Amino acid sequence: MAVAISITPERGTALNSRQECDLLREAVRRNPASATLRPRLAKLLNRVDAFEECIALLTDSPAGPLVFFERALLCEALLARNGPGDSARAAIEADAALEQAINDRQRAATLVLKARLARREHADAAANDLLNGALALQPDHQGAYRMLALHHLRCGQPKAVLALADRMAALGVSHSWLHASRTLALVALGEVSAARSGELAHRLRAEIMMEPPPGWDDIGAFNTALADEILRNSAIRRDRYGTASQETEILDSLANGHAPLAAALVEQIARTAERHAATLDDVDHPWVAARPASGTLTSWGAITQERGFEHWHIHPEGWMSGVYYVAVPRAVQDGADEGGCIAFGISDLLMGEAAAQAYGRHVLRPKPGLLALFPSQTYHRTYPHGQSERRICVAFDIWPS
Repeated sequence: MAVAISITPERGTALNSRQECDLLREAVRRNPASATLRPRLAKLLNRVDAFEECIALLTDSPAGPLVFFERALLCEALLARNGPGDSARAAIEADAALEQAINDRQRAATLVLKARLARREHADAAANDLLNGALALQPDHQGAYRMLALHHLRCGQPKAVLALADRMAALGVSHSWLHASRTLALVALGEVSAARSGELAHRLRAEIMMEPPPGWDDIGAFNTALADEILRNSAIRRDRYGTASQETEILDSLANGHAPLAAALVEQIARTAERHAATLDDVDHPWVAARPASGTLTSWGAITQERGFEHWHIHPEGWMSGVYYVAVPRAVQDGADEGGCIAFGISDLLMGEAAAQAYGRHVLRPKPGLLALFPSQTYHRTYPHGQSERRICVAFDIWPS
């Protein structure tokens, strides 16, 4: 069977995020006037949720006035910290960044930052104007689309969501939030059958027991060794700002640092995902039609104990997403309730319990060696498992190249 998409695992680095941060901190300490090192460190600090340090780095720096990219990073850090006076200061930085912007993508990104500030002030009309302005400059800006679509849904305006989706699709836009919002709007209008047929879940998802990577005879032995490799990574940290994870230990990038077993796993996942994608040629669906010719597999680790779980969410940057289970408590594998499971459906918090029940859920019970593949636009969540043992999984997206 011909390969429908060529998937390349992301290239790992010799250092994990914590090691890279330490190295860049030392470089900046030795050369504080470097305008090259400052934005590199600021970007990494925001990525690891070190917002206080990012703000300090970009305040009164000897490296000179901030450029557009740095002002945007500072604005992001201030929004995340959200302390007294941070919103007012972020607004000043956003205005300065807009003056420095040199292209439509930079202008659109800054308008979205200003819209986030307007939402915090409950200035919804102003926020919507800013978001529409961002989409006029950059129609494929997912952040602008998401904020606008979710506002319409929360205000009981599903027809406005469908109109927005149609307007963006007419411009050639196809991304996870567009497709997810269309499903939610149809459910809100009571057109549940149309929403379900739009998902074609039984064809688009896959649940596959993985073969061990080359050099391993037993998937159980491989998973045991992989779990040890993941748990030894010094970059593991608690939760992540702006994500669905709660009470969860996160390894931001599985590929970074010394991780040969993780590299073997993601290579195996990439080939398996290629084979699944190749089975979809006869499926008439917008997600299949948007299948890229090539993609990059980005992966991260998630480790939960008793109370860890994830809220309902989608994966906005990906085309296909998935999860591979490395270790699962026996009580979860043999359980009869939802503890430790992953569910596919729609958010009851966003759409209401009646709508969520009308749409329905598919609950998948994890076990070591199981790989689940699904469209990145698919809403999903996990449940706390209540066990002292760790549930270790590898989540991933396949980003269009």
